[in-house]
Amino acid sequence: MGDLSRLQETIANIFVSAFFDDPFQKSLYPGMSFDKQVAGVFSRWPNEYGNIAAHYKIVVDTDSGEIVSYSKWEFVFTDAGASLRKPKGFPQDFKPEPPSIPEGLNYAFAADFSQRVKEIRERILGERPQLHLRLLGSLPSYQRRGAASLHLSWATQLADEKGLTC
Repeated sequence: MGDLSRLQETIANIFVSAFFDDPFQKSLYPGMSFDKQVAGVFSRWPNEYGNIAAHYKIVVDTDSGEIVSYSKWEFVFTDAGASLRKPKGFPQDFKPEPPSIPEGLNYAFAADFSQRVKEIRERILGERPQLHLRLLGSLPSYQRRGAASLHLSWATQLADEKGLTC
């Protein structure tokens, strides 16, 4: 398995592990098994990672070398993150496709929630330059140990430097 494939699998596992027992996640994917959720995240990875508006960060346990946390950020109404928007590890001719609806997703619930978030964000933030947190997850064994704080510290520092609402 190549490095990029290992990274995909690791992030898929972190994402599902972090949220599998969460009531919100259970509402999004009712009755879906852990393995099926991981497979779904893994299968969507190339098109998600190929999104040049997004930027991923990881936290690595320096003792074990294990990736224990990740975050996904999006720069909105700004080119402040342009240098961070270059996906690595894909063939030169790779062309991401638009994201598809994940199998098993409670689409009505997800669409309603997303619309409400969008309306609130637009009402409060308008079109100011922004850095949005899209996803943040840590392995359950690393939760409440500072991994997520590292992501947030990076983002708030970058937002302050670039004049972005975060």
